Amino acid sequence: MGSLDRIHADRVLGEAIATRADPLHLTVLFDLSPATATKYAQLARPLLHYPVVYSLGDHR
Repeated sequence: MGSLDRIHADRVLGEAIATRADPLHLTVLFDLSPATATKYAQLARPLLHYPVVYSLGDHR
């Protein structure tokens, strides 16, 4: 998988998370097949339950 493919996959997964794992939205936005959009939605669903914590270092 090339770097452009990884960027695209990351973008699709990010959109899946942002839209609460809606496969129809992914199908329309990214012109994905329903099967592919469903796979991304299935990958995103468990991530919806865990907050993302960013650490930018210790700023005391």
